[in-house]
Amino acid sequence: MTQLTVGFLKDYILHLQTIGNKGTKQKMRPCSNVTISTYLKIMGSVAKSAMQEGLLDYAANPFTNAEELIKGKKGFRKKQPLSMEALGKLAEADFSGIKKGKNLTLSRDIYLAQYYMHGSRGGDVLELKVADVQDRLRYTMRKNRKGKSIVLTPELMAILDRYMPRKGESRTFVFPVLEEDYLSFNKFTQKSIRDNRKATVNRNLKRIAKLLGLEPFTMHTARHTFANEALKHTDLRTIKAMLNHSSLATTEVYVKDLLEGEDDLATAAIYSRVKLE
Repeated sequence: MTQLTVGFLKDYILHLQTIGNKGTKQKMRPCSNVTISTYLKIMGSVAKSAMQEGLLDYAANPFTNAEELIKGKKGFRKKQPLSMEALGKLAEADFSGIKKGKNLTLSRDIYLAQYYMHGSRGGDVLELKVADVQDRLRYTMRKNRKGKSIVLTPELMAILDRYMPRKGESRTFVFPVLEEDYLSFNKFTQKSIRDNRKATVNRNLKRIAKLLGLEPFTMHTARHTFANEALKHTDLRTIKAMLNHSSLATTEVYVKDLLEGEDDLATAAIYSRVKLE
C-alpha cells in the first residue's frame, strides 16, 4: 500500500492513455478517459476499504483528486450533459434560414435520436436501418453485438418519420449519412467511414451550440444527458441496463455530479435536524 501514491497514479494513467490494456484479440490499445475514470473509481473503492482496515492512511489517499490527473495531450475535458432547458432549446431550433441549415437539422436530429434511444452510441444511430423500425425499435448494437429493443415514443417516432423513405423509395439506413454500399466494406473501412461521419456531425453540433448560445457538446454527451435525466426517474441499475454498461461503476461515472448533488442534499437534511450550540 505504501507504493499507492499520486506519482504511481500519474504513471498508471499515462500507461493507460498511451499503451492501454488488452482489448479485442488481446491487442494492447489506449484507453479513453471514461474507461480510465472507471478504473480509478474501482481502485479508489479498494483504497477506501484499505483505509477502513487501517492499511492506508487517510491523509495519504491518492484518489482525492484523481479525476484531475487524467490529462491527455489536449487535457481532460469532462463531458457535460445538456440540461433539459438546453435540450428543449435544441429540439425547437429552426435552422431552415441558415447556410447549410439542412446539415445542422440532420445533426441535431441524430443527437435527439440518440437521447430518445436510451442514450444510444452515435455509431448505432448512424447505422440504424429502416428495417429496424417495427412495432418497436429493434437493432443490434455494434459494440457488443447484443440486440436492443426500445419503445417508439411519440418524440422518437416524430424524428424517425422525418427520414423514413417515402412510398416507392428504397433505402437501407434511416438517416442519410451512410452510403448504400457501406455494409459491403470490411469492418476497418466501416469504422473509418463512421468516424468521419461522426466528426462531421460533431462539427455541426459545435456550430449549433454557438448559434444557440449553449456550451459546446458532442454526440457522446447524449448518453450523459440521458443518464442524468433518467436518474431523476429511476434507479442506477435500470440506467445501467438502458445504457448497456457492463459494470455499475461505468454508469456511476456518467451520473457522478448528480449523485454528489443528492449526497449534498441528504447531508443538509440530516445535519439540519440538530443544532449545536
